[in-house]
Amino acid sequence: MLIGLTVTRLLTSLACALRSRHISRLYGVSLAWVAVIFLDAMDAWWSLRQLKTYQDWSFTSFLMMMMQPLLLVFAAVMILPFSELKPGDDHRDIYIRDGRWALIAIALFHLEGLCEAIFFWDAKLNPWGYLGFSAYILLVVAGFFAGRRTSGIVAAVALATNLFFVFTQVADLWQD
Repeated sequence: MLIGLTVTRLLTSLACALRSRHISRLYGVSLAWVAVIFLDAMDAWWSLRQLKTYQDWSFTSFLMMMMQPLLLVFAAVMILPFSELKPGDDHRDIYIRDGRWALIAIALFHLEGLCEAIFFWDAKLNPWGYLGFSAYILLVVAGFFAGRRTSGIVAAVALATNLFFVFTQVADLWQD
């Protein structure tokens, strides 16, 4: 349900942004992060199928499993405004003021996912896997701190990396 709420929020906010394009140009950086959040939501939704085999449920494991969807909802809420812009509003200023906080949620989403895979699913990463996940998390955090000139590059690299991770499922990073 929370992942569905994430997708709904992203699509609604995106529609509001598109309807506001006559007031302010769309900001490509925030749109790239919307795509990252959407891909993360789709990947998380797909991975829910694994929960039917999980046997060791406790309240702690339940809370841990709920963290990822909650972080996705937070990211979706922060990345774009939920209503059409008013005259004088600017998509880029809104992203810099509020939207970039979604990046902290995205980084925590991936960090929590890594911890969940290791502690609940006993997944083993090879050294390149740890390096890859750590580099991606640091890239997303760098996007939070990036200036106006570099934020577009960071967002584009993060989106490309996320596409690679989602569509390859990083099979080569996990040890057998």
